[in-house]
Amino acid sequence: MNRAALALAVLFAVAFAAPALAQDGKTYLTSGELLKRALDAFADHVGGPPRTSMVLIDPRIITVLTQNPTRPDGTDEWTISRFNYLFLDQDTISGPAPHLAEGAVPQALDSFFDIGEVRLEDLRKITDSAKDFARLEDPAQVTSIRIARSVTLPQRVYGPVQWRISLASSRENATVIIDAAGNILGGDLSGTIRAQRLDILARDDWPAAFAQEALIRAIGDGPLVHSLSIAAKSVTARAELPPNHNLLRDFTWSYSGLAQSRDIPNPLAAGVPAERMPFSLNEIDLAGLARVKAAALAALAPATGAIHGMTAEKAAAGGGFVLRWRVDVTTDDDRAGHVDIGLDGGVLSAEVAP
Repeated sequence: MNRAALALAVLFAVAFAAPALAQDGKTYLTSGELLKRALDAFADHVGGPPRTSMVLIDPRIITVLTQNPTRPDGTDEWTISRFNYLFLDQDTISGPAPHLAEGAVPQALDSFFDIGEVRLEDLRKITDSAKDFARLEDPAQVTSIRIARSVTLPQRVYGPVQWRISLASSRENATVIIDAAGNILGGDLSGTIRAQRLDILARDDWPAAFAQEALIRAIGDGPLVHSLSIAAKSVTARAELPPNHNLLRDFTWSYSGLAQSRDIPNPLAAGVPAERMPFSLNEIDLAGLARVKAAALAALAPATGAIHGMTAEKAAAGGGFVLRWRVDVTTDDDRAGHVDIGLDGGVLSAEVAP
């Protein structure tokens, strides 16, 4: 080929390839079609959809952990990368390599799932939901996605398959957890500006209904809760653990997610005289906390003050048990006390140091 013909061929390639390159800003994180294509190619490569314990998606690389075909409790690691140049756009598969990392749960067999359980074509809908939930103040970008079974601690057992969407902006970061059906379950928003501003005791701009739903999801809606405590940046429910009612556990919601404590003895099961009785979280309305706080501060009149803690308990009163809020307060002249508020917002009693 002479120089003129070679130059013409190069110009022809550039002329037709440039628009395609300019328009193709897709990555595995932004295109459900591209992600599904890559995982379909992987399934074809290994002879059918394998049992999978994790799919980690980065913009240009997908890491897949699969069940070893000869050792059911063994894990193989594969990588899928996109080659996109001129007219060639395909997925390249590398592996397998042995994956020796020890997980948080010893029963490795329980970690595997069928990737068909996950609606990959809903990628854009899933990531948009994550951004809406995180509410970063600057435009958010998806930095990675992890699809795997949840792990429940401290029991160390695997749960349902979930998406973990990692987001970032120039000043913030967040991780949002979404189930296989596309429902927001929670996440870690501690790296957001609104988490830094959170003060449940002084402000009302927090996701009260979502926090209550998360606690009910973890505990159940039966009469299991011994106390519900409100701090500036968290809500903690101390609850029984059926079928073993001899133990209690603290379930704490915050912008870091839902955490659980170690188990502690249940005093009621030990025969201690009952001064409190368990109640259901459905009996409480966290979205109505503003009314309770306002009533407690109004009860200090003519003094003014601030709230530094709140606890809901079903306490002994008048020969029975009454579910009420005890609001711990301090007046502006440093006198400490508490105000008991009924669920209807009425003041039951107030005690403040003279």
